[in-house]
Amino acid sequence: YTPLDLTNREIRLVRRCVDRKTNTSPKDEYNISVVSLDSAPAYTALSYVWGSSERSREIKCNGKRLPTTDSLYRLLERSRLSDADWLWADAVCIDQDNLLERSSQVAFMEEIYSRAARVAIYLDGFSDTEANAMYELCKYSFRYLQDGTKADSYTRGISMDQLQSLVKLFSHPWFSRSWVLQELVI
Repeated sequence: YTPLDLTNREIRLVRRCVDRKTNTSPKDEYNISVVSLDSAPAYTALSYVWGSSERSREIKCNGKRLPTTDSLYRLLERSRLSDADWLWADAVCIDQDNLLERSSQVAFMEEIYSRAARVAIYLDGFSDTEANAMYELCKYSFRYLQDGTKADSYTRGISMDQLQSLVKLFSHPWFSRSWVLQELVI
């Protein structure tokens, strides 16, 4: 890792390498750049569950191998399907072996999430039924916010299967993380 200048509120952002000739992304290859939080380009902050802290997978960052968790590896693979350019993920953008850096970056977490153009939440291991249930819940929530109609008039259309899927969804470990409330509020 290139050291961060903590007095200039620097963070790291990561983005997938792109072969300019073929306009394709080599698998598992990324560039990490140091930027000031105050002048960072638009980025997507990734929120996910680390799962096992064992760093059993590897990605290549700036030409060097970087061990990462299986959960983050899968999330980065999925990010290939989105239009996100710059990403911020704690396990890659913070030097996890540098205690001073880790503690100083934690102090920036509120701003890192609030300044992100988007925050993507990764809930691993869900079926299409559960994803659809979440979509329906969001759809009803947005309708409620738009016109102020009572929620029960919208939620009557949710099936028992969808309700069971929502129960499973909200049982996901992501919802029990200590950072979740902070990330949701921001």
